[in-house]
Amino acid sequence: MVEWLRRLDRFSNLPPAERILIEHPDDWMRRSSYRLIRNLIRREQEHTLAPLVAKLEGEHRRGRGVAGQPFKQGLLVMQILVQLPAITAPAMTRSGPSESADRRFIADAKRRNELGDAMQYAHLHNVPSKYFNAFIRHAGTKRIRAMLKHDRREPGFKLKV
Repeated sequence: MVEWLRRLDRFSNLPPAERILIEHPDDWMRRSSYRLIRNLIRREQEHTLAPLVAKLEGEHRRGRGVAGQPFKQGLLVMQILVQLPAITAPAMTRSGPSESADRRFIADAKRRNELGDAMQYAHLHNVPSKYFNAFIRHAGTKRIRAMLKHDRREPGFKLKV
């Protein structure tokens, strides 16, 4: 999170012409979060999130729980641990983060759920973290939710077994 905030500060100080030359800090954070949580899952260590999530959900629960959803659990833990204010969650748009998304990532529950679904969908397709942002932009967050709900997958992908 500290690295993401550092990148946001640096990015906001760049002239607009130079901003297109580097990765947007929100894209970096999405990709890095996906890689981190995915590595926990691949190493069968996602259970390490459960005790902290249970405590956090008891204190902060406002809707459906995140039990059995390691990507959403990881995002919840990240958000609560750094205590980001609720106004700091990035827009998950098909075209990428909007300029008004500055200093926003995962504090908003709706956006955190969208990102958690996108991470789950990418993981089901065995998408490497370096392609995560392109994959979710191509698929679209609304479409991802529908595809997960109906247990459907993208054509042309070799699915995880």
